[in-house]
Amino acid sequence: MRIHLLDLHKALIALEQRRYERAHGRIESPAEVLRLLTIDPWFAWLRPLAQLIVQIDTRLAGDEPVQIMDLDALIAATIALVHTDQAGPTFQEMYRGALQEAPEVGVAHGRLMAQLKP
Repeated sequence: MRIHLLDLHKALIALEQRRYERAHGRIESPAEVLRLLTIDPWFAWLRPLAQLIVQIDTRLAGDEPVQIMDLDALIAATIALVHTDQAGPTFQEMYRGALQEAPEVGVAHGRLMAQLKP
């Protein structure tokens, strides 16, 4: 699931970078992309996905073994975030548009959803 979330996040960042560059001009470096991702309101809608990935990484890196309840909670949080009928209004609107606009986002979404099926 984590790998598919990372792939989805990468596809969304690439799409949003293209959108940003059409509106504001070329982003000069990967460091500038990172800076914009963390502080620019244009990219704020992507932050819940990044936070979910960090939450998963933190749990996996912990000293305690991952329990089934932990996995269930992380899966539920993932579904709630990327299921376009359940996500918050800003993420939902932007994500739905990304799914329609960028085939790579749709492919990454499909792979993630297939992984989440019981």
